[in-house]
Amino acid sequence: MINKEEELLEKEKSSFPLLQTLMVNKIPYEQLWVTAYEFSIKSEEWMNGPLLLLNAEEIAEEIGNMWRTTYKLTKSLLDVPAPRRLAENVKLKIEKFKQHIPVLNISCNPGMKDRHWQQISEIVGYEVKPTETTCLANMLEFGFGKFVEKLEPISAAASKEYSLEKNLEKMKMDWVNMTFSFVKYRDTDTNILCAVDDIQLLLDDHVIKTQTMCGSAFIKPIETETRKWEEKLVRVQENLDAWLKCQVTWLYLEPIFSSEDIIAQMPEEGKKFGTVDSYWKSLMAQAVSFISCVSPAENNIMAHCVYVP
Repeated sequence: MINKEEELLEKEKSSFPLLQTLMVNKIPYEQLWVTAYEFSIKSEEWMNGPLLLLNAEEIAEEIGNMWRTTYKLTKSLLDVPAPRRLAENVKLKIEKFKQHIPVLNISCNPGMKDRHWQQISEIVGYEVKPTETTCLANMLEFGFGKFVEKLEPISAAASKEYSLEKNLEKMKMDWVNMTFSFVKYRDTDTNILCAVDDIQLLLDDHVIKTQTMCGSAFIKPIETETRKWEEKLVRVQENLDAWLKCQVTWLYLEPIFSSEDIIAQMPEEGKKFGTVDSYWKSLMAQAVSFISCVSPAENNIMAHCVYVP
């Protein structure tokens, strides 16, 4: 505050070396107090709080930071016995809790399903099925610590399966707001499909992703659903390719057979084009009408795979 007032008065700023020294000297004591307090409060929450509310990765990172802080403090407080002993004591408590991290990782794994808990139950020798109130202390009472090496592969598989499930869900969500766009062809009432680049890019990307997922060793629990999704993607891709191919041909021929002179010279071809032209306009009208009538939740490409003859 004094320095700010001196600055306003355009005076030379006063230095406060004792204050600066005090602030620097205070840092390790403040770190020790804050770390000891936070570990005391949070370890209780981590040990006895519902597993459903805990994030094992965040806890592991926080524990790691606390341990590094206390380790440094045991070195920087060598000349002050009491704070050093406290730092060593807190570090030991943190190290003891760190031993529970593998059990916490297994217990808090969001990918764990009933089938995984059944496998775990067979290993530990009795049924284990966490509820909304189950905590880390309960898992330690079950003796999970003795079976960590056998349980970790189950947890790892659950994580892989969960990752595949989330990828599939994300792909489906990517299509929720993806719709076909149409524009009027010249000054006619006929609509044509437009702006399909994003759709084609997304289709290509998702087909490759889905096929890669199907080759995973962890796809079995959702293999049927993933295969159906792959079939739908491929079907839409094939339909869209056929639609665009038909549209390109129609756009090329329509100006030609709009000429009465051409039709007079090529009556048979003109009659054939007239039939195809009628079908094309009818199908496009149906597509536009369908998309304009359905609800927003249904108005997406994956909700209605348009059939292109």
